[in-house]
Amino acid sequence: MKAVHFGAGNIGRGFVGLLLHEGGYELVFSDVSAPLVEAINAVSEYTVHEVGDGGTDTVVTGFRAIDSSADAQAVIDEVSTADVVTTAVGPTILRFVAPHIIAGLALRDPSAPPLQIMACENGINATDLLRDEMRQQAGDGWDAVSARAVFANTAADRIVPAQPPGEGVDVTVEPFYEWAIERHPFGDTPPHIPGALTEPAIAAKVSATLEETSALLEAVHGLDATELADYRATILRRFANPALPDTVERVGRQPLRKLSRNERFVSPASSAAERGLPTTALVAAMGAALEFDVPEDEQSVEMQRRLRDGEAAAFTASVTGLEEGHPLFPAIVEVVRARQAELG
Repeated sequence: MKAVHFGAGNIGRGFVGLLLHEGGYELVFSDVSAPLVEAINAVSEYTVHEVGDGGTDTVVTGFRAIDSSADAQAVIDEVSTADVVTTAVGPTILRFVAPHIIAGLALRDPSAPPLQIMACENGINATDLLRDEMRQQAGDGWDAVSARAVFANTAADRIVPAQPPGEGVDVTVEPFYEWAIERHPFGDTPPHIPGALTEPAIAAKVSATLEETSALLEAVHGLDATELADYRATILRRFANPALPDTVERVGRQPLRKLSRNERFVSPASSAAERGLPTTALVAAMGAALEFDVPEDEQSVEMQRRLRDGEAAAFTASVTGLEEGHPLFPAIVEVVRARQAELG
């Protein structure tokens, strides 16, 4: 079995690549960073270090890397004979991955099993986004290409912080992970995939936000309240892991995307508001996101400019995608106005 993974960064090597390796796949990384590709190809193994309670070290072998910016055809050829394709490149980069997968599918033996495609991104329904990009770029050839693939959305969850210098291609991660994958697209042939909170005030705010999202999950999906409480406790323990230091700059980057309609704040908060459920903590979290002001982050700069120059309701509508009549809209307008007042 062979898997092609786009994105050979820390998450690609320390999470997705690791699980593919443990699932028995020959692993081909594709990346546009020539130094990273060179570093990966210079070693025959790398180690994923789990830090925290119960952490272990896992050695990954049986991999190689290709610089897709220098040898796109090599990537296309690997895709054409792969069993699985995964990505961890960021949702906005999927449009650049799409052409390689389309070309690989065009070369694929029609009698081969469908290529299993999963985008493992920090976003909701990222595989749908990848498929839409592929459909648009394939044009009239989409029907023939899509017949040779199956697409499944995933939810990937593992803390992979910024890595200490001098680690080479080794990766440090937390012990906990989840990779939830849609089951139904695969039929009878699923892929082989193995299974700042020390500050009390911040921890309380995070806990309150998780309680609101739990209430929504209970209302919409009928999940058990006790099990949800246990899961919240697990999440809080994970983020409080002192062996996994991380930065606000890395976690908060791309705030405009994260405040958009189908992302982690507005999507659950709008659904909760529509059902009359509490959203106070979620809206407060959005207010905190509006304070993300990092000159090195393009979206941060753009967001702060729009906050200074725009009107609160117009900003809210354009960023969140909500209409003024939505029950959540007034609460977000208020936190936008509060941020604008701080900016003067």
